[in-house]
Amino acid sequence: MFTITSPDQLRARRAAAAVIAFTTLAAFSDCAFALERTSANSLRCNGAMEAIRRDGAIIVRRPADRVSGLTVYDRYVGGTASCNADEIAVLQEIKTVDVSMCAFFICKHAPMGNH
Repeated sequence: MFTITSPDQLRARRAAAAVIAFTTLAAFSDCAFALERTSANSLRCNGAMEAIRRDGAIIVRRPADRVSGLTVYDRYVGGTASCNADEIAVLQEIKTVDVSMCAFFICKHAPMGNH
């Protein structure tokens, strides 16, 4: 057990705790930035599947269906484990450059009582 005997030790301990907290936060926040990002115009089914297996998810940029000039970002995942606690993975088929329909999971809010 560590006993604090002076104000300097207390400041040093708080500084060390802050460094550890920041380092831990930085390590976990890197996960979101490490996701592969691609355009729907260049998305290949096998490449996307491999990126999802490797990273847990990918981000796909595409034009919006209903609003001209708007870009939307879809996040495709490997399963419910990659979704938030209040979400489930739902299968969605999309057209890719190399195949007419490629199956991916997207996270959707779970119906009440199903999480």
